[in-house]
Amino acid sequence: MKLKISTVGTYLIIFTFSFVMQLVFVYQLLKNSKSAIYGTNDDAIISSIASGQLTGKPDAHWVFIQPIMSVPLTWLQNFSNSYNIYILLLVILVAFSLSLILTLTINLRDNNIFTNLLILIFWITITFTIIGWFSLAPTYTGASLIITGAAVALIYGMLNDKNQRQVNAYICAVLILLMVGYAIRKESIYIGILLLVPALIFKFKESIKILRCKYFGISIIIFFLFILSNFFLRESMYKNNQWNSFENTNNARHQVQLRSPERNLEKHLNEINWSKADYLLFTRFSLLDPSKMNQENMENIVEVTKPDGNTSINEFTFSLFLKTAQHGFQAWTWLAKLVL
Repeated sequence: MKLKISTVGTYLIIFTFSFVMQLVFVYQLLKNSKSAIYGTNDDAIISSIASGQLTGKPDAHWVFIQPIMSVPLTWLQNFSNSYNIYILLLVILVAFSLSLILTLTINLRDNNIFTNLLILIFWITITFTIIGWFSLAPTYTGASLIITGAAVALIYGMLNDKNQRQVNAYICAVLILLMVGYAIRKESIYIGILLLVPALIFKFKESIKILRCKYFGISIIIFFLFILSNFFLRESMYKNNQWNSFENTNNARHQVQLRSPERNLEKHLNEINWSKADYLLFTRFSLLDPSKMNQENMENIVEVTKPDGNTSINEFTFSLFLKTAQHGFQAWTWLAKLVL
């Protein structure tokens, strides 16, 4: 059984419906939840700067987020005291990307209606789990990966589409998604390239045709100018000594809280001349005391807490593993409680 409806109209209905439903779900989820947590310590710092909690007023120095995105969004934040634009941005972009993936997956013109129904049920189960978890623990890394993943999905769709006009539309959409993904976290581009390796192997001929398309060349130029503009904007924003020092300290702090040093830090407080209060401030992502929270101390922590292979194995316990796993999936626990 086939469903004969205008492709463009059908896709637009599917996309709009899924996007709106996700936003309604997120609204109800956050409205009925006791609290939400930041997905990573980096997000806590970015959010505190973006909302003005750390800087006194909304500031465009979003550290890991590129200024080509943070500058206009900070301008918007000045008009809103009730909502955190940074968090709204991440959730909306993830919902947008997941809706786009659904739209690409369901092809009502060519697929059996019952197959599409199964795809829809599967998508609802997976997507609402992801969007529910993400809204309770928003993270810029997750947002950038999902956005880049949507761009890659579009590229795979483009390789299987023989309509040149639609291919041009694909290229424009991919360009926008990649620029947004880069602006949120530039490392997402590397993940996108990795995901495209199978396409270059199994769809080599189709890939060559895309490379020869004039819109592809124009897109490359636009993307290059986008990156170049962001580079000069970032250089001008962080040339201030105070922000330059903060960025260096935060990058060093990121290395500590990205790996095992954070878990071992409490055992080495005397070696780095920290009190228990300093440690608690650090675990709450606060860089309040420059004499304690500076680049030199952060780099020293990495050296002091460098784990020994044998020690790490001997200290492993199943209860510690469960505790770490429970902390990592805390947002899932909130989601399960809400569903129940």
